[in-house]
Amino acid sequence: MTTTLIRTPSNAEINAGIANGRRERAMAVKSMVSGVYDAVWKHFEWREDMSRTAISARCPNCSC
Repeated sequence: MTTTLIRTPSNAEINAGIANGRRERAMAVKSMVSGVYDAVWKHFEWREDMSRTAISARCPNCSC
């Protein structure tokens, strides 16, 4: 039976892991914020289209 030695990570490896975790978290937050921004933008586009549709249905003979 052989014994396996477990090596503790060096400070550089620990720092690299922390930096990688921060990078992943920043990318996740950016993705989430981008998704919210896109949803809000689409909502206002939809609202503008509905408003335009309502105006054209109300007075079809003018070019409001």
